[in-house]
Amino acid sequence: MIRLLPALFIVVPAVEVWGLVTVGRWLGGWQTLLLLLLMAVAGLYMAKREGSYVWKELSQDLAQGRVPADKLLDGMCVIIGGILLVVPGFLSDVIGLVLLLPLTRPLAKRLFVLYLNHLIRKGRMKFDRW
Repeated sequence: MIRLLPALFIVVPAVEVWGLVTVGRWLGGWQTLLLLLLMAVAGLYMAKREGSYVWKELSQDLAQGRVPADKLLDGMCVIIGGILLVVPGFLSDVIGLVLLLPLTRPLAKRLFVLYLNHLIRKGRMKFDRW
């Protein structure tokens, strides 16, 4: 994973800039800027709404003595999705929406759990007792 970080720091911004330039050519500069600002505001609103819903569900699980693992994953998705929607760029907006929307969030959670299981099976992630 560490080996991929330099590539991610080069490829992701390059794709974001390419997307901004492409959309800017289609719509115009001011319209593209307005669209980015609109996505950021909508992302903050949706993150607040979904975050309060997830927090309520998590609190209920804890009050009933259940382990809130699923709700913790929901909370992680909402936080990361909200951050990605505020970051300028259309690729980050699409990923942020996938993480934030209740319809697509289960897919993101499943992919994350599969990735964690892969890391555990390969021995790259271990859980030790205290």
